[in-house]
Amino acid sequence: MLNMKPSIKNSQTKRPQSTFQLMMRVAMWCAISLGGIATNAYALSPDQIFDKVKDSIVVVKVYDENVQQLGLGSGVVLPSGKIGTNCHVVEGARLIAIENSTRISIAYLVAGDEAKDICVLQAFPPIGKPAVIGNTTKLRIGERVFAVGAPEGLELTFSEGLVSGIRDMLIQTSAPISSGSSGGGLFDTNGRLLGLTTLMHKRGQNLNFAIPVDWVAYAKPVLIDAELLPPPIDDEAPEISPAYIDSIQMKIRGLLRLPPKLAGNPEVVYHVAVFPNGEIRKIVLQKSSGYPAYDSAVERAISGASPLPLSPDKNSKQFINGITLNFRYYQ
Repeated sequence: MLNMKPSIKNSQTKRPQSTFQLMMRVAMWCAISLGGIATNAYALSPDQIFDKVKDSIVVVKVYDENVQQLGLGSGVVLPSGKIGTNCHVVEGARLIAIENSTRISIAYLVAGDEAKDICVLQAFPPIGKPAVIGNTTKLRIGERVFAVGAPEGLELTFSEGLVSGIRDMLIQTSAPISSGSSGGGLFDTNGRLLGLTTLMHKRGQNLNFAIPVDWVAYAKPVLIDAELLPPPIDDEAPEISPAYIDSIQMKIRGLLRLPPKLAGNPEVVYHVAVFPNGEIRKIVLQKSSGYPAYDSAVERAISGASPLPLSPDKNSKQFINGITLNFRYYQ
């Protein structure tokens, strides 16, 4: 006779999971599996951070009226393309040069807050790659940070540390900040800009500071400050070698597109102010030829010739004071 009594094993049926239990299991699986992925996806390694931010750091050099270097610091290219640095870096400058590994630009002050030691510069031509801005409101003590600057003019010096304190006006960090790094960048583990490095407490260790980058947006626009711009063109140009003038005029004449119907031998005279890197700062008409079309054609050619050939005399004042150029048209 068949035993119709079910076995105990077969009689134990599994209860279906409730919707709540199923959701909890899915949530736990996501938290475990995705948590590690998120950490690895957003926290970059030091070498990745360096590669991301290196083109956003520039060297800031300041000069007096004789093009003698007064000092140097660092700067960070902001999303606007302007340069953020410390005001004490450019204090007293008559000429500001911005450098990186590929070019030299000239800069002038466009905004500043001396109380917070934040100055914003406009570089001509634009230089570097804009940094990505971070959020300092979420910054916590103990987070890893990275400082990039130019101590003693050594471009792209990279150091690592922790956020060791958050003050009312400063971020304190253990990342070394040396002389010449003022105005450099302090970045988080995502390569986002947190602040501008500003000073080091020389009597203690690990007392390095940065100004929160959030404050850069509040730097007030400033009027043109003659002390932070190249001086105006002088009435009299200094002695310049004829060979140097010829090299400049040859380059300009190669770009000159003459207007039709010119009679006689018109002559136009321009006074050109030149930055130390050869970039043209200003073109002033001193004597018109009487033919506006010819004057304009010469001016366009001068502008298109920038940067001009550099003078053999590296210390010559004509880089600031200007060069007088004569262009006579011969039939």
